[in-house]
Amino acid sequence: MRNLSLSRRRRGERGVTIILVAVTMVFMIMALAAIAIDVVALYTARSEANHAAAAAAMAGAKTLANSGMTSDPTNANLQTAAKALATQIATTVATQNKIGGQLITTPTVSFPNLAQPSFVVAPQVAVTVQRTDLPTFFARAAGYHIASVGSTSVAEAFNPSTSSNVSNGGLQVPIAPKCVKPWILPNMDPTNSGQPFFDPSGAIHSTGMVGKSMTMVPACAGTGCTGTPPSPPAPTGYTQATYYFGDFIAPPATSLPASCGLGSCAYEQNIAACSPQPITCGVAASLPNAQIDPGACGPGYRAKTRAATQCLIHDPDNDTITLAGNPPPFATPIPQPMQFITGDNNPLVESGSVAAGAQVSTSDSLVTIPVSDQATGWTPNSNVNIIGFIQAFIVRIATPATINVVIVNMSGCGTSAAAPPVIGDGISPVPVHLISQ
Repeated sequence: MRNLSLSRRRRGERGVTIILVAVTMVFMIMALAAIAIDVVALYTARSEANHAAAAAAMAGAKTLANSGMTSDPTNANLQTAAKALATQIATTVATQNKIGGQLITTPTVSFPNLAQPSFVVAPQVAVTVQRTDLPTFFARAAGYHIASVGSTSVAEAFNPSTSSNVSNGGLQVPIAPKCVKPWILPNMDPTNSGQPFFDPSGAIHSTGMVGKSMTMVPACAGTGCTGTPPSPPAPTGYTQATYYFGDFIAPPATSLPASCGLGSCAYEQNIAACSPQPITCGVAASLPNAQIDPGACGPGYRAKTRAATQCLIHDPDNDTITLAGNPPPFATPIPQPMQFITGDNNPLVESGSVAAGAQVSTSDSLVTIPVSDQATGWTPNSNVNIIGFIQAFIVRIATPATINVVIVNMSGCGTSAAAPPVIGDGISPVPVHLISQ
């Protein structure tokens, strides 16, 4: 009888183990799901932190590049002001981002190579962002109520003008920016009695040119600026820079501004939009790198220059440039970075992103202009050797095709650059890129 009773009891317990296993598995699955939700949330927050730090570091490095400090490396006051402005811009960009749905409040901005000689050639900006109070959801059951997420990114601006003097063993480093405007300048500085912009080594010949005003006038021969262009003026006794019409690859048709009514001439299209052709500094003239326009646009180069430049800078009501609230012309070295102020026709203003009169870190009026070592023999279809670039802010375009600019940056690579070119962001003559994230 006892065996029968035990047997009946065991039959009554059948299935209990399966139920217990099933219940345990349900709880385990729920726990894993809870952990997964918290982990995904933290990974998302980490990605947001990476993005915020990278954007802020790039903005800070771009500010250093556009400040002109790498083009005037002995100007201690300019460096101090540039660092302050870069810190402000990087902080502003970082605090516009969120980590885990919460705004970044106290980013840290530093300059890792500040005490090194490389800072005047390739200054670095490091930005650290962090939130230490992100709430958890299901991890609270294990006692983890808050989490900390952060990230650090470092960006660098690189000016090749003195790169051989820092850490490159005497090897000059070229750059290859895109969106170069088809105005080729001879290597003669009108702000300094015709002295060269760049030495054969690629070094900037004389400091203190950043921030100065310069007037660019076209070199014309024949009716409507066609025919063989003349050689530049003598290198002394003039105040205007002569520019020659460049023949670059035309930009894609889809990138042309529809509202300007541009013609089919590559020259005017490259003014109003961006040529995809990289112009490599230091490439020998025998190679097809940059050419003098053969006159394919026909007569009227002056009018085409004016119309396309007005389209580029959104004239009238284009952006302006100031120095401590003062408008150009500037004739003396600058003690602090220039500021770009939005005009009513700035695309960001028209889209409602910023207000007119706001300070911005870049502008469509900021252009890159190539400099050639050529002094004579400016004939159509001839290749020229580009030895440097000038980044300039277009203040106004006057009749006939006279362009008033302010020098913002200078970068040269000389006549014997041999290393692979630095691309960076692909547009600025002082490339900016992330070096760690």
